[in-house]
Amino acid sequence: LDILKVANSEAIQPFTAIEDLEFGVNHAFIGAKLAKEWELSSEYGYAIEFHHDLPTISGVGLTAIPDVSRYFIAISQLAELFHQRATHQSHTLEWDKLGAVCLEVLHISQERQTELFEQMLAEKVPLRPQF
Repeated sequence: LDILKVANSEAIQPFTAIEDLEFGVNHAFIGAKLAKEWELSSEYGYAIEFHHDLPTISGVGLTAIPDVSRYFIAISQLAELFHQRATHQSHTLEWDKLGAVCLEVLHISQERQTELFEQMLAEKVPLRPQF
């Protein structure tokens, strides 16, 4: 858990860079390999592999990924932010690093993000899926 604490509190480097330094591999790479092994679509694989990669999410990185993968990443990062704020748990600095680009990908403003969060709280959206 010490590496998780370090990665969660890292303000500049990607989360995955901390894992790479410590373990020589990171959760995003492993997740993408699993997605491929399980024959998920490449769009999911890209979203998994690059969900901490600011240049790729912004569309200016060395790796070009489909727009839909960028949307998956942006939505998941926004959901993570909302979950952290609503539960006051598992705080990271990922939104500080990736948030502006995620909002750009989703075509929503900071004000709209705030409205969506307030709406989620007002509607008492369950923080666990109800199947």
